[in-house]
Parts: sequence; C-alpha cells; structure tokens
Amino acid sequence: RYETRYDFGEVLVIGSGAAGIAAALSAAAAGGRVVLVEQDLRLGGGLLSDAAQSAWLNDRLAEIDAAKNIQVCTHTGAVGVYDDNQVVLVERRDHRRPDAAKGQARHVLTMMQAKAIVYATGAIERPLVFANNDRPGVMLASGLRTYLNRFGVAPESAVIATNNDSAYDTARDLAAAGVEVTLVDSRNDMALAKRNDFRVLTGTVVANVQGRGAVYGAALQGATAETVRCDAVGVSGGWSPAVHLTSHGGIKPKYDAATAGFVPGGF
Repeated sequence: RYETRYDFGEVLVIGSGAAGIAAALSAAAAGGRVVLVEQDLRLGGGLLSDAAQSAWLNDRLAEIDAAKNIQVCTHTGAVGVYDDNQVVLVERRDHRRPDAAKGQARHVLTMMQAKAIVYATGAIERPLVFANNDRPGVMLASGLRTYLNRFGVAPESAVIATNNDSAYDTARDLAAAGVEVTLVDSRNDMALAKRNDFRVLTGTVVANVQGRGAVYGAALQGATAETVRCDAVGVSGGWSPAVHLTSHGGIKPKYDAATAGFVPGGF
C-alpha cells in the first residue's frame, strides 16, 4: 500500500545539518509553521559524524522538540521541486514494518506547498583518481569518519589521501581512537602538517592500491615514494555543494572558483 497526501508549510527546510537546524529554529522563533525534512533516520546531517559537535547538536534537538511549530519529517527525501514552491516529499516507512492488511503504507508521498524554501542540502565529498580506487576498503574520508563516530567501526590502520583541509578532521578522529594513520596531502602545506600527532606526507599522492577483496596497502608517489600497509584508504578531493533541487526549479548552477565547484546561481 502507498499513500498520497497534501500539506503546507510557511517555511520548508530541506536538510537537518547545522545550517538546516539553525534555519528551522530561526523561522520557528519568528512564529512561522516550519517543516524540517531529513532523509536520514535522525536529525543532524554531517554533525552526526562529528563527535566534537554532539553537545551542540543535542541542545538544538531539545529546542526543536520543545518548539510547537516545527514539524519534523525523518526518513523523508525531497525528490522534486516544481512551480510555486511545490515540493514532492517521499517518506519511507519500511522501518515500521507496515502491514498492508491493516491499511499501513510502505511509502507516503506528500505534495508540500511551501511559502518559502530553505535549501540546506549540504555538499558531496569528491573522490580522488588513482589505480584501483574501486577496491573494497577505499572510501570517502567522510565515510570513514561516519563509520567511526556514528557506528563505532574503525580499521586498524588507514591512509587518508587529500587535497584539502577537511580530511585532517577524519585523520585526527581516527588517530584519537587508536588507528594508525598516515595522511597523504598533495599540497605542500608544512605548517598544517606539523600541527598533528599522526604521520603527514606532503607533496605526495596515492598512485595505486594493493589488494582485491580488501585493501592491504597503498603505493605512494611524489615527494615520498613508498608503500604503506593499511586496512583502508580514505579519500577527499574537496566538496561539491548539492545543487540538484535548486536546479529542479530552473536555477542554473554557476561555477565558484573558491570552492572549485558549482553553486546555485540566481540568488
């Protein structure tokens, strides 16, 4: 069974990371009816993978629970934006084990009419290109951080390959959890490299990965040429803002040199 519903909100906030939560609380404080949509089972977005922000997140979630004019929709994805701020939301209810014989829907599609939309959809981490980067155990650096801080899973050793600062947070969290970490930075920022208690190799990239069913090593080249034994390789090629929904509304993305990616245009 599936259901279709119609709803409205003065402010629809898509995404419940730090920006989405702040936007929802601000709009609610102004007295509007707020709908906060999150595709995950919990609110928090990227904050769920950041142990240092857990106290701030818990405090904000308590404020959201106390607000009577914030409707929270988890397990819900915004899949389309149409004319006049109409947004199609799809709620997945498989976790409730719906019984069709009792009229319980597996999915609920809601046609949401919003007076205003806040796009807090975050950004997508970009991968890096090297030989065998599709081997099991090669993943985004943010994925390694999520496994560690949200699910309590970590490798014994890891190589983190990056061209930006964000992967250093992943490396620090892994090192603090007792993981043997080698961070490989294609840049030559020695000042940043010296501020960490794990091994940092600058001016170096991953050229190849050893292993088939699992990773057991990463071959490096550049300023340092060696093979590092590891159980996982985390990569970070920077971040691309998620412009998909704004593009649905006909807002053409524009390239932003500062972020080396496309951002929504027209604002």
